[in-house]
Amino acid sequence: MPNFLHDRELFESIRPPTKVRTFEEFFFDEHTDKDLANLRAIQSELSSKPFFDPNTMDEWAVARYAIARKFDTKKTLHMIEASAKWRTEKNYDSIVCEKCLRDPNRHFSEFVGWDLEHRPVMISAMGHAPDRSDPQESIVHSVQQFNNLVRHMPEGVTKWINITDFNSYSYWSDTNPKIANAVTGVMADHFPERLAKMILVDPPSAFWVFWKVFSPFIDQRTKDKVVFVYTESKPSIDDEFAKLFPPHLCKYLCDLFRHYKMEYKERLKKGGKKDESAIPAEGTVEGTVVEPAGGVE
Repeated sequence: MPNFLHDRELFESIRPPTKVRTFEEFFFDEHTDKDLANLRAIQSELSSKPFFDPNTMDEWAVARYAIARKFDTKKTLHMIEASAKWRTEKNYDSIVCEKCLRDPNRHFSEFVGWDLEHRPVMISAMGHAPDRSDPQESIVHSVQQFNNLVRHMPEGVTKWINITDFNSYSYWSDTNPKIANAVTGVMADHFPERLAKMILVDPPSAFWVFWKVFSPFIDQRTKDKVVFVYTESKPSIDDEFAKLFPPHLCKYLCDLFRHYKMEYKERLKKGGKKDESAIPAEGTVEGTVVEPAGGVE
């Protein structure tokens, strides 16, 4: 954990304000008076439904579902009903990853601070998450972390940033689409309009095989949120992180991901198994994948 999160004085100095913007400022940043009228109509109809819970479905929440369904009343209400049922049946609002409690090294993802827009930031590292094979287990752990990110959002902030380190990515163990489909499905269906950016650090050559298979199932709006950065080539973590994060978090992240890179190289020198993550796949730009020279077979 970064020292600025567990040191009370430092934490208070970087903690965002309790309120960042009003609902109107949030909504009219991208939407119109007509959209607002549609939203109010959805709220009115929703209030009479048996699955409506005013404690979890305030105007901020309803707006996210409405935006995800392009303000279609029927589709928005159906989505909210399905999500309410999902949360109640599995108690997902207060779920805890029991396997992490028993073994803290089983998964790895954690909140590390806020970006320049006060959005919470979560990091994940494949090299520190040995258990990456069970879709349901991944859902439980991810939902726990998503709920934690929401709790760290000041009023007016609705989205988070996720950064994943790809050192130790393996084509053989990490290209199972069931895991990605499960987690992205939960995010799309029950945490709509929550992801601001998904930053992938040092994605290897083997990753593009997986991306080529999986990306057709991702809508363009989501794909545009994916950013590829590298510790030793361009676009670099130094340049890209400086655009998104305050200096203290930028330095922490750059140091951390360079440490992960060095740590992985040391494991290889000591005779560890070399998977495809040893060779970064260069030639990518934000939201777009440019295949390595020679293409992907």
